[in-house]
Amino acid sequence: MVPSFRIIKYVKYEKRSAYGEPKSDQFVFTIEDNMAHSNVRRDIKGIVASFKKGDNVLLSWNHGHVTTDGGSGPARPIVKVEKIAPAGTQAWMEQVDRVVGTWDALDHGPTIGSEQWMIAVNRKLGVHDADGHGSDLHTGQWRSAIHRKAFGLEPESRIVVVYHLADGKELRVTYDNLRQTVTLHTYQKDITLPHAVFASGARYAAGDEEFWNKGAYAIYPM
Repeated sequence: MVPSFRIIKYVKYEKRSAYGEPKSDQFVFTIEDNMAHSNVRRDIKGIVASFKKGDNVLLSWNHGHVTTDGGSGPARPIVKVEKIAPAGTQAWMEQVDRVVGTWDALDHGPTIGSEQWMIAVNRKLGVHDADGHGSDLHTGQWRSAIHRKAFGLEPESRIVVVYHLADGKELRVTYDNLRQTVTLHTYQKDITLPHAVFASGARYAAGDEEFWNKGAYAIYPM
């Protein structure tokens, strides 16, 4: 198995010497050598095996040289590989945070998904201009802008998020970033609500139905 990845964007690149590896538009590695010895950790092997053609992933590797039997050659050990999560999910926010780096060397920083975190991400990625103009936080436009800046990709137009309610039940919600709507998949029926203006967080409302989303949390009066 020889996985091949097309590199869309370098999130972080460090060339430690004049002879370091230059940037490339492709990354290829082997899972096993000719003797069927694994070249990667078992967990990474399983993750890579789950990928499908066209999946967008975050890939981290080191570059060095190894010497064996009197010869030397490049070594590119994989450090971490994961599929990029749908925009707006908790996993996505954690990935964005790793890319952006909102925490300092002493592990001090805003809670991921909080208003302060979103402001810090805005500042790091330059989503808003110097006058603070840009997409409102918590909206699909904002998530799309962050996704493009962080990963160099257009996000999926529709994502599904499962919220765990206080009573132990689950609520599945589909965000449509193009139409700016959410669809609540309740036990009785599906309810689609348009985005509405709200001071803090994202509010979707129609008639007597309303749904709030703020970071990784949501409120839906049932």
